[in-house]
Order: sequence, then structure tokens, then C-alpha cells
Amino acid sequence: MISSDGELLTSDALQLSDSESSPADWANLAVGDGRIFVSWEDTRVVYPPPWNSNPDVYCNIWYLNIPVESDISYNIGEEKKLILEAYVTSIVIKPDVLRSWHEFNAVYSGDITFSILDENGHILRSDVSPGETLEGISTDAIRLMARLSRVNPSSTPILDKWNVSYLGEDNDPPTTVIEDINGEKGENGWYVSSVQILLESTDGMQGVGVDKIYYSLNNGQPRVYDENTGIILPEDENTLYGTWFVEYWAVDKAGNTESKHSIEIKIDKEDPYIEITDPPDKDRIKGAFWVRTNPSDHGSGVWKVEFDTGTPFNNPVTIYEPPWEWYCDRTYLKGWHYIQAVVYDYAGNTYKDTIQVYFDNRKDKTFENRVCLLLVTGSGTINQQTENNVENEPIFYNEIKWEFTEGFSFSIGLQGIHSLEGAQQGILRNFVGLATYDETTGMYIIIGGAAYIRVEVVE
Repeated sequence: MISSDGELLTSDALQLSDSESSPADWANLAVGDGRIFVSWEDTRVVYPPPWNSNPDVYCNIWYLNIPVESDISYNIGEEKKLILEAYVTSIVIKPDVLRSWHEFNAVYSGDITFSILDENGHILRSDVSPGETLEGISTDAIRLMARLSRVNPSSTPILDKWNVSYLGEDNDPPTTVIEDINGEKGENGWYVSSVQILLESTDGMQGVGVDKIYYSLNNGQPRVYDENTGIILPEDENTLYGTWFVEYWAVDKAGNTESKHSIEIKIDKEDPYIEITDPPDKDRIKGAFWVRTNPSDHGSGVWKVEFDTGTPFNNPVTIYEPPWEWYCDRTYLKGWHYIQAVVYDYAGNTYKDTIQVYFDNRKDKTFENRVCLLLVTGSGTINQQTENNVENEPIFYNEIKWEFTEGFSFSIGLQGIHSLEGAQQGILRNFVGLATYDETTGMYIIIGGAAYIRVEVVE
């Protein structure tokens, strides 16, 4: 039966009962020709098994006898129609500037099929699915049609929204930028690891969208950019160094091509090399000497070489151009010491070579030192200005000068370790210590600390 609202009555049948406590009887009704036909099952009747599970149906035709002046009346309405299928058609869609139709989309639930019509209602394409491309439809105006189907009112489909997209006029090219460059940076614009370049392209608010991003390496053939991997350099992981000229650009779906952008990527993953060629390892050194090397680098090239003596190596001398050599005039106590040379390539990679040499007593003609400890002995003359005249006691001297025909001076301070032997003259300033004369040996002895010392050979 169908209600006056057009609803199909399937499970909501009439309930008949002689009291609230009695089991309910369910009745189906039909009307026509002024009569009411009813069928029902009496659930109050209990049958012995197995017949109790079978329905017992009673039928009757009801008449409505209306006495005179009764206030009871009835009206049998018109027959209602159950609608199981419907069609919805859009208005004509005709863009002002159309290059091509792009895509159909819809949001819906239930049984709905879609078709594309021309503006006169003729089907251009049937059974169109959401997300399906509309390429190939050449008419400049279309309509959308939806067929909604159901088997009963409880399965009514719902069309929430539908739309089509199209490519309009777009004369502006897209814009591509470098989103990120992943890699370990070295010195002077070089990378010391493999590099990943990530690109991002947009086509503006009014653009039709980016079609593809392209790139080329070292003026080679264009390649399609893969956003999942980016641009990996070097392409062969066994390649340790090189320079790549990278060009990149994009093309939108309207065919507009962007002007090319470029970037240079320099990679050097290989260490340089250096060897101290002179003096030889375990050599004995007297006086100042040259330290000579042969640095090399296959990638970015030799940038600089640092020379030092030690240990510790905390006072390097840097050479920035060939010949890669250093004149070492440092003074050490007699014994074994190290010489180190460290080469840097332009990418910042390093390599070092170290040798050990024996420093003999040096024959320097002069030396200076500051804030130092010292020992000076010799025979000759001494001139001192003191603030304390107590002999043979540690006192403070403003200045001490000496001139020895034979003597020895040693100093260790901020300017290194120095010594000088033989005929000499010297000066101390701001000295604290002991200055005395040994009558047995006929020699002066100066020992202590000073702010400044200078000694030179007298020839």
C-alpha cells in the first residue's frame, strides 16, 4: 500500500489488538469501490508443533455502515504512483574562453549514472565516471545529465554536487624555483657529498596548471623532472668530483613555456694529497731550513697548504700559491720534533703528511722574546739599573745590559724557544730574578723572568 505522502508501506502495517497485554495482530489493507479488504494473522492461536511456525491468514471485506446523523466519515483518496527512476539535466555550460574540456567530477551516493549532452540534449558521452577526462569533446557548449535509480524509497540516491573543468585562455608561463638543495656544503661554493635538487613549479591563480617540469645537464638533452627523486648529482655514485651546469624550466597545460633558469653545482668528494719531499724523514737539521712539498688534487684543486712544527701543532703558517714550500726558522731545544704539512682543496677536503726530524743547536745571530723565562751566563761586562741594591738576592731590575766575550743565552716565552752561544750582547727589561757574579769562574749569571729580551752575536 502507498500512503497519502506517496510512501510505500511495507513493514509498517496496521496493528490490531483487543488489549495492550494481548499479542498483536498485523493486518494489510486494500481499498476500492467503497470497500476495505483486510488480511491478517491471529497470533493468539497456538497450534501444536510444527504447525505453529506456519502463518494462519484470515481475510474479510469490511463495510462501513454510517447511521443517519453519524459524525463518522471517510474519504478514499486517489491512487499514488511509486517513482523508481528520475533524470536531472543541468543548464547549458558554455565558457567564454574555451581551449578544451578537461574533467568531470561529482559527489553522490546511491545508483546514479552520468552522461554528457550537447546543448540540444543529444548524448555525446554516456556512463561518465567522476575524474574522467573530457578530452575529445569538441563542442563549445555541453549539459550534464544524471539518471537516478532506486528499487524502493529507502534506497533513494543523493546527488550532492557535480562540475566540469576546462582549459581557458592562459598566455602566462609557469614559474619554477629551487625548493631545496640537499647535500653537505664545503668551502668556496663546493659540495663534498652527492647533491639532490628539489624543484617546485606553479602556474598562478588564473593558470591552467603545470604540465611538466624539464631540466638538462651540461647543455644536454631535456629530461622530465621526477618530483619523487628530484635531480641527483652525480648520476653515477662512483663519480667523486665534477661541475654540472643545470638548466630547469616548466611548461603549462596551455603550452606556455617558461624561460630557462640555471645553477652551477660543484662537487668534490675526494681528498687531496700531499707529501713532504724535503727534508727527508729522520733527518738532522742545523739552522733554518726549507720544508718543500708536492700537493695535488684531481677535483676542485689545491687551495692552500699549512705548515707547522710540534707537537702541539698550534702555530701554522699558510701558503696560498706555488711553490708549496716554507722557510722554517723556528728554534727548538736539541732533540726530535715533528714537521707537519696539511693540504686543503677548494672544497675544504684535507690531507696531511708528518715527518720527524732532529733539531741540532742552531747558530742564530740574534733573537728576541717576550714574557719569558731566561738563563744568561758569560764573561765580560754587565750594566744594571736596579731598585734594590742588596747583592745576591732576588731583586727587580728595570733594565740589564751585557756584553760578553764568551757567553750563552737561553729563553722560552711567547715568541718561542731561543738560544745563542758565543760572543754576544743583550738587554733585559722589567726583569725579576737573580743577577750575580761568580768569582771562581769569572762569569756572570742572570736567571729569572723578563718582559723582554734581545740578544745578538758580536762579531
